[in-house]
Amino acid sequence: MTRLVASAVAGTVLALAALAAPASAADGWQRASVTSDSPSRDARCSDVSFVGEGCFEGYGEWFWLRDTNADDEPVVIHWTHRTFNGTLREGYIYANQGKAAGWTKINKSFEEGLFIYFEVCNADLARHTTSWCGGLEWAAT
Repeated sequence: MTRLVASAVAGTVLALAALAAPASAADGWQRASVTSDSPSRDARCSDVSFVGEGCFEGYGEWFWLRDTNADDEPVVIHWTHRTFNGTLREGYIYANQGKAAGWTKINKSFEEGLFIYFEVCNADLARHTTSWCGGLEWAAT
């Protein structure tokens, strides 16, 4: 009986820890979702004419991405963020829905009062590599 109670308590603690985990746990390669919205005027944007356009909105911490070239090449935002303790976070947000999809977006979570750096690139999703990167931008978190 003691073993059963201990297992139940351990399971509950693990479940609560997973719920409390920050959105940052999903860094790496993430697919943005198609939306009918568009970035606000306050968003910092990077436009690489032969690839795509990417934006970051500090309020709410939204990344926006759209393909501007109908070439069947996915586009990606490559971002980096250094935390208060010095840890470097890095990720890739991609859109492979094509130019006709319009804007895509994804929500992230960062420490407030710091900076995020990002650029827009073509992506090879099979190899998880980027090419034709440009338009390096920064924004406050």
